[in-house]
Order: sequence, then C-alpha cells, then structure tokens
Amino acid sequence: MSGEPPAVVLGGGITALSVARSLHAAGITIHVLDRPGAVARRSRAVAEYVDVGTERPQERMLEWLISADLGAVVLAGADDGVELIARHRAELVAHGHHPVEGDDEVVLAMLNKLRTYELAREHGIAAPEVVPFSDEEGLDAAVERLRFPCVLKPAQSHVFARRAASGAKVLVVNDASELRREYTRLAAMDVEMFATEVIYGESDEFVSYYGYLDERGENLVSFTKRKIRQCPPGFGDGTYHETTRDPGVAAAGLRFLQAVGLRGLGNVEFKRDARDGELILIECNPRFTLSNELARVAGVDLAVLSYNRALRRPAPPIEEYRAGLHLWDPARDLRALSGYRRQGELSTQAWAKSLLHRQVFPVFRFDDPVPAIARAASMIRNAGASQAKGNPVPSTGSGPRHRAGKPAGINRALDRVANGHGRRGRAVAARLDLTYACGVGPLIRRVRSERLFSGLGPAARDRLYEDIWMRAAEECGAEVTRLAPGLLELACNGTRTRVYHQLVPLDDPVTLQVALDKTVVHRLMGEVGVPHADYVEWTPDDPGPAVSFLGSVRGPCVVKPAAGTGGGHGVVPGVETTDDLLRARWHAGTEVDRLLIERQIDGSVFRLLLLDGELLDVVRSLPASVTGDGHATIEELIRRENQRRVHACGAAGLSLIGLNLDTVLTLRRAGLALSSVLPQGRQLALRVATNNNAARDNETWRQEISRSTLDQARTAVRAVGLRLAGVDVVTTDIERPLRETGGVISEVNGGPGLHHHYLVADPAHATPVAVPVLEKLLAGVGEVELLAR
Repeated sequence: MSGEPPAVVLGGGITALSVARSLHAAGITIHVLDRPGAVARRSRAVAEYVDVGTERPQERMLEWLISADLGAVVLAGADDGVELIARHRAELVAHGHHPVEGDDEVVLAMLNKLRTYELAREHGIAAPEVVPFSDEEGLDAAVERLRFPCVLKPAQSHVFARRAASGAKVLVVNDASELRREYTRLAAMDVEMFATEVIYGESDEFVSYYGYLDERGENLVSFTKRKIRQCPPGFGDGTYHETTRDPGVAAAGLRFLQAVGLRGLGNVEFKRDARDGELILIECNPRFTLSNELARVAGVDLAVLSYNRALRRPAPPIEEYRAGLHLWDPARDLRALSGYRRQGELSTQAWAKSLLHRQVFPVFRFDDPVPAIARAASMIRNAGASQAKGNPVPSTGSGPRHRAGKPAGINRALDRVANGHGRRGRAVAARLDLTYACGVGPLIRRVRSERLFSGLGPAARDRLYEDIWMRAAEECGAEVTRLAPGLLELACNGTRTRVYHQLVPLDDPVTLQVALDKTVVHRLMGEVGVPHADYVEWTPDDPGPAVSFLGSVRGPCVVKPAAGTGGGHGVVPGVETTDDLLRARWHAGTEVDRLLIERQIDGSVFRLLLLDGELLDVVRSLPASVTGDGHATIEELIRRENQRRVHACGAAGLSLIGLNLDTVLTLRRAGLALSSVLPQGRQLALRVATNNNAARDNETWRQEISRSTLDQARTAVRAVGLRLAGVDVVTTDIERPLRETGGVISEVNGGPGLHHHYLVADPAHATPVAVPVLEKLLAGVGEVELLAR
C-alpha cells in the first residue's frame, strides 16, 4: 500500500500501539495523537507522535487535524477519539480527512452507558438493573431501591477517567454511607454516575464479541473472546484473554449491534450471569480495544479493515480466525494476581499453570522492543515514587497461617478483653481468637467474600420460600397474594392464612419460646423418658461447672447457647480440652449469657418433620465438606464452594461456609490448616455441625426408621407442646432403637426450616412437606380472620 493516505490514531495507549503496528506493516504512515507517556511514542511504527496533554485532549486533537494537510484516515483508539469523530465528522471531511465509518448518533449513545442500557432494554436485550440519580433527592430514592453491594458506574468512562484522575473503571460500594460519600466526591467533579446491580459470576465469564457492520448493516467480521483475568479483579481491564469460538456470544453481540443500528466496528462485552447463564450486556465500544493485538494475531486485522472501509474500499468478510490464542499482559497480570490472592480466588501455582500456553503480548515485540522497555521503566519509577510518598505498593500477600495452639499469655489477654464487658467483650475476644488461629489474611478475605457474595442472603431465602409455598398452593388449589418479600397470604374456599418463610400460624408464641430454650427442652424430654445428651448449664463468667463436666466425660463435648438462637449460631463441637472450652465460651456467648455443655454423640444427624404427630419427612444431614484437587488450598476450596452456592442463588444452600471455631478445631484434629493442599479426590468435612452445609449434603431418607425412635420423637414434641416440629436425632443407625445405638434426640425445633427438606441432593424427588402443612392451615386450623376485601 505504498503511497496510501496516512492514518491518524486518536488516543488509546496500548490500543493505539497495536493499531499503529498493524497499519505500519501494511506500508501506511502513522501519526498518533495521545496523552503524555503513551507507549506508542517509542514505537518504530509511529512516524509522528503528538502530545495532546490531559486537560483538553479533544480540542488539541481537533486543532491538529484541522491544521494538518494530510488527507488522512482518522481512527479512534479511545473514547475521546470516538467522540471527536462523531461530533466533528463533517468538519474533518471538509478538511480532506477520511473519518472511520460510523453512525454518529448511535456512536454517541454507546459512549453513554445509561443510554446504551436503555437501547438494550428497548430491544429486549438483557442489561443490568440501573438506578440513576443526579441530586441528593435522587440519591435518597436510589438508596431505597438499591441492594448492596452495588456498582457505581460513570455514564461516560472517558470523562470519569479525566476528571476523577482514576484508573478504575467502576466503583464498588458496600453500603449507603459509602455510596453517599462517593457521590459527594464525584458530584464536585461534575461526573455523571449511576448505580447498577452486581452481576455475579466468575471473572472468566466476561465475554466479548467483535463485529463490523457496513453501510447496509451487513456484517463483515464475527470474532469472540473471553477475559480470563482482569485488574482489579472483577471490575477492571483484562490482563489475560483468550480467543474463543462461541456462537451464543456471537449471536447475542450481532443482535445488539444490528438492533441499535451501529455501523462500523463494534465490540460488545457481556457477563454471563451465574444465576441463570444469561448474557448480560456490560458495554459496547465502537472502536478498537486493548485486545486488538490478540485479534490481529488470530487473523482478524481490524485496523486494516477499518482503514480500507474509511476509504470506501470493498472489504471481504473475515470468516476464519484461530481460537485458543492467549493475550497476556505480564506486568498488569502480576498486579491482578495480588488482588486475586488477597481475595482467596487464585493461588500462585494455579496462576502459573494457567500461563502454560504460547502467549501474545500487548506491548512487547522483538522487532519493536523499545515501547516495552520504556513501559517497564515507567512502572518502576511509579512504584518508587509511590513508596517514597509512603503509599504501599500492592502486596502479593502472605499465605494463610495456622496456629495449633496459643501461648497462655494470649489466652489471658483475650480473657481480659472478654471479662467484665459482657457479650460485646466476648464477641471481640472471639474475633481476635479466630484471627490468631487463622491469620489476618483469611479473615479479611472472608469479610470481602461475604460482601461480594451478599447475594446469598435474605433475598435468596425469600425467593426459595415463595417458590415452596406457591408450589404448595398450586397443589392445594389456593390463591396466593404476595404481601412482602417472603410474606404470603393464601386463600382457598373462603379460608385465608398467612405464612412467612417457615413460620406458620399453628403454634403459639409462648410454645415457640419454650422450644428455643434448650435447657427447658432437655428437662421436659428427661421427664418423659426421651433419651437426650447429658448436659450442664453454666455462664461464660463462671466456667467451673463446665470444666468439671468436661473432666467427667470421656470424649469430646459440645458448647452451645442455652437459649434464644437457632441455625447453629454459636455451636462449638469437638471441645476436648479446658483450653478449647474457655475459647468456646467466647464464641458461644456473643449473644447470650447462658450456655450449655453436652456430651457429643457419635453418628449422623437425622431431621424428622412432624405435624400433629404425623411424620412428614426424614432428611439425613452431613457436615459441609470440600474435595481436594491436588492444587488448591483448603481456603481456596472453601471460597469456590461459597461461590458455587452464590451462583446457584439459594438452590445449593442458603448460607456460606464461614470460618468459626468448629472449623478451626476440625482442621486441627485432621492435622491440617487453611493453607494445606488436599490431595486429588480427598474429601474433608470442614465442621462437625451440619448447619451451613450444602443441598448435596442432605439426603431424603427413604429407608425404614426405628418405630421406637419415631415414638420417642413424637413424645418429645408433645412434651414441648408443638404441633409442627423439626426433631433432630443423632444416631449411628436410624433403623435401630436409640437405646441400642446410644443415640439421642438433640433438639426439638419450633418453626422448623422447611427448606431442609427441599434443599437435598435429589431435589426432583424431595418430599413436598409444605403441601400437608398448607392443607392443615386451609382446613381452618391456621385460619386468619381478615376484613373482607
């Protein structure tokens, strides 16, 4: 192409470098207009580099283009260049230039993410839920609608980057106060922002489509890729990419480009929603992107295609490219690794293993090495300047720590924290105890994970129970009215009743309170001859009775709150030593002042659900566990399991595996730590308690159970006075009487969790226990008298 019109690339940094190299190889003279320090200025492919500064880059670019008598093809490497071309196309043409092909109205819409999402929804294309606001009043309304954490996005990314002087693409805010603080800061900079929901899914679920639509809307390119990693993790620019051949992504991307009427080059990014697999639109870039070099090496030279189209030259469709190629930015991917490790999402070993491919590099090339050298030198200078100012360079983090035991001085110090400060002091001591046992890193990562995975919370429970009751209502021929999340009114043949999650109007509040008091329940069971674990009640400030009990019992014990809690909160099994016991009182006593210590019973936990003496269902529950792959640490396996549960939106379980004293003691008995790597295929129970397990850990029991055990469960329920009850039986063999196995009835629960009977390993054959409960309610037993409506 000797003698061809030159090309001017407007901004883009690394993107501009790739475009320049591609066109230079085709014999085209390249001019790059970019900000100070851009890597392209050092490239042998660039004939002229123009520094347009950082304050008014578009104005300076336009001035240069108008003054230059080049008749050049004008291409955009960044959003400032896109906006300049779209707003000044006629002026550029009048001065003899050939702007890149595009529909300017659509292009400007793509630069505004709010408008992009509006267009997507108008055409039935999935986009994140958006909450816009422009003033304090709108912010107050937004807080009412938002579910935290949420993502704060700029309407125009290039404006945000320039005014906020931030390398971040978005901001993640965890609560209303943080949202207000960021809004105040950005409003002072006149940056338009809006909030969107978090789309949950793995980092490698960001997928992209590249297309090129000519003036008739015919597509000339169809190319897909995915991000494997990004910096910062979850919400940044890609640091490791892979070309793919994904027909679903291609179809979705092309549909969007054609629906909005885009002409020229378009890159559509989606994220695959882990909850249902749907592709959710993230953004559309009507320009080259940071992955341009990957596309070029794969066989899709977007720069040459755009150049020829700007000159109105015919361009045959590009139909073939190489899938499975990788683009790796080493410097930024090392920073990404630091972030992934801090979040417990990636080990160094797994990171290194992912790089066992032939790599394409965005900056380095043997035939043009200076840009990479200059970039490395700049990064070293910036790191040194950061340290000189006292700002720490991001750390690669230290591995999780494990303490087999603590010096007596540590225990005495924690005792001083707890003693005399009631529940609050015990809560602080419990946190410090876990920090010492597990290390600071795992605890911080746990908090971050819980924030990130907050989608598994009240909303998931609401959805699950609404589904349970609606299916039961359909079976019973009842009408359902949703009064509030999780709160339903059901009516049939003139009878109305209400339910909230597992709570139904069958048992009175006093009886439910009795069921919450474990000491009272044990005493009532003992009076009617129902086998239960030996126990002693005590207080955190006077552990003497518990210490004596522990010394008299052969084997481990369980420390738990005596009353007022549920869901396994504060329960610490596996207590074998006085040190364990004194630690357990901090963890069990964070919300109560009365504690129990019981003899721990060997066997599995079986939950029997009874309604007016009728057995509705039996579920056997196992503790939460992970399975090793020979590479990941136990901490990372826990994170993966939690992420799996979140992505299932409640279908895999309604809670996460947290770090507690039960976990610490369980790992200690196994001679393991959070940093230990399990061999391939080894399954490890993470706790003794079965709360917080997954659906796959629960089995609907279809075999026989001992008649005497069932009779004892009925007797226990009658002693407490409940009509609907969940009875926990601990035994090695539910088919044999408890007197033979040494088993016990450990708890009698009022308002029992019906979800335990639906969240099972084989949900298709789960027992629909809500149906007989609803039938009983609609028979008038749980009728609610309401005013006529």
